[in-house]
Amino acid sequence: MSDLGVLPGIYSFNTLISSFETNNAEEILENYASVIRPKIKELFPENPLDKTTIINGTIFVSKDQKAVKGYSTVFKKVLLKFKDYGKLEHIDYDFKSQLFESFLKESISKKNWGQFFTPLKVVRAIVEMAKDDIKEGIKICDPACGVGKFLLEPIVTKLDYLYDINKTGIKPKVTIHGFDKGFDKDEQKTIILAKANMLIYFSDLIKENPGLTKDFAKLFNESFTLKTNSILGTLSDATENEYDLILTNPPYVTSGSSNLKEEIKKDGELVNHYKVNALGVEGLFMEWIIKALKPNGKAYIVIPDGTLNRQNDKTLRKYLLDECF
Repeated sequence: MSDLGVLPGIYSFNTLISSFETNNAEEILENYASVIRPKIKELFPENPLDKTTIINGTIFVSKDQKAVKGYSTVFKKVLLKFKDYGKLEHIDYDFKSQLFESFLKESISKKNWGQFFTPLKVVRAIVEMAKDDIKEGIKICDPACGVGKFLLEPIVTKLDYLYDINKTGIKPKVTIHGFDKGFDKDEQKTIILAKANMLIYFSDLIKENPGLTKDFAKLFNESFTLKTNSILGTLSDATENEYDLILTNPPYVTSGSSNLKEEIKKDGELVNHYKVNALGVEGLFMEWIIKALKPNGKAYIVIPDGTLNRQNDKTLRKYLLDECF
């Protein structure tokens, strides 16, 4: 964020790096935890509902936001690795986004990548199909958003057109809503990362308006929401006729769907909402998506081949044909 002009002076990346000349790694991590992190949270306040912002994670700090000295060496290595890239100024968002993902992939196990990432070439192929639908006034949703690329990629080339920004604040001409569920800190990481990713995509606008960080934080918080009230996550909301466009890669598993269906049975409104009884979790999401679309709305969904072939999903396929064609 230093290159955007929002973290100058003692809070800047260059000041932090130069302090290695006179301080040890533990002292520098302590300064980051006690001085720089609070400043970032001041600039980008958290969502009061889900308590997330762009930097809520507990990497390098404990739950009470104290420096974890055992990670000071790792912290130093990360900073030096960023330093090796040189000044990250006037650089295409795509490079920053890929850099962001490369660091992230090193911090999570490969088996969990699918929770966070849809390959960018897949995202962009779908965005290419949907590009003519991105217009002023529409509402776009990803009910299982991960780090948010299905919502950020469609608008990134049109930010100046889709967002009016002046000294009084930010006025969006398009609404994006990304949801994901999370209870433990690893699950909560998805929405935190989505907001951090949005900061990267909006970096040019932030650099032009460094005094509006709280307004940008409000936009990030309104765009990405963590669902913590139920194991159903987004599926706990019986949303209807809300969105013009939905782009998503929902989770596809059959093993956990029975638990979700049991939870649905406890709520009369949800029982009436989910009538198809699809086999996998992706089937529940597809039913949610179809009902959440406005009349003449469109959805672009990544689904497994089995959904189109499984005998047990015959009812789901009929529902798709009846409602969508």
